[in-house]
Amino acid sequence: MKITVMSEILDRYDTILLDAQGVLINSKRALPYACELIDYLNSAQYNYYVFTNSSSVSEKEILNRLQEKNLPIPSLHHIISAGGILRKYMKDSLFKKKRIAFLGEEGLVSTFGEAAGDILNCAHSTDYDVLMILDDERFDFKASVDNILTTFFCRYRQNQSLPNIILVNPDMVYPSADGEVVFGPGIVFNMLNEVMIKILGIHLSVECLGKPGHHIFEEVVRRGTGEFPIIIGDQLSTDILGAKRFGIDAALITTGINTVGDIRRIGIQPDYLLNSLKL
Repeated sequence: MKITVMSEILDRYDTILLDAQGVLINSKRALPYACELIDYLNSAQYNYYVFTNSSSVSEKEILNRLQEKNLPIPSLHHIISAGGILRKYMKDSLFKKKRIAFLGEEGLVSTFGEAAGDILNCAHSTDYDVLMILDDERFDFKASVDNILTTFFCRYRQNQSLPNIILVNPDMVYPSADGEVVFGPGIVFNMLNEVMIKILGIHLSVECLGKPGHHIFEEVVRRGTGEFPIIIGDQLSTDILGAKRFGIDAALITTGINTVGDIRRIGIQPDYLLNSLKL
């Protein structure tokens, strides 16, 4: 597959969706050419969004963190996150009388808003209707996943029913600092599903709010994009797969998780390859 450059992408598309981690930033700094690209998009009045699976902070805090890394993103209008999708999703009447257990730090409870029913910590609760997998940090991982596993096992043994699972951030891994790769929240669902398949012979169903799920892409449409959007992401199984399922083009950039050699092995085909954000 031919390597393209950002200037060619911008000539062909009128809306650009930029993943954050691994595309614009890592945990320490902006990646090469990211600041220059955003500056150009602003000056050209180009339609763009930072399009992230982040669910651990508000979109205001996401914007602040990007600006702290010297990315000149002017307003919240340019931020679309899985956490933001969750806040809209929770207004659905489906949740008004539900008992919801969350996996993530205590401070994330405010993410749910006032629409939901009882909000519980999955590390201490076993009686709930919905499991929300939010974040992968700042909680007792072992206690939480053990209690989730116990809940699912006992519920299935007793009456062959299981809680619904909402995976807000489906990322299994993401790039952290330079050269480092860390686990993401999606790994929790994969662990649980693998155990349920191997031990009980059942596959768990899950609804993804972030990429590759459709909810976050529908938010782009709701905000009124142009006719020719494209996503630039670093992960085939979330960014690229989600775009292709939703019917939009996708460019894989090799500054994060996946490289050219992964495409054939994984079997997910982007429309373009980028080595950097250089114009």
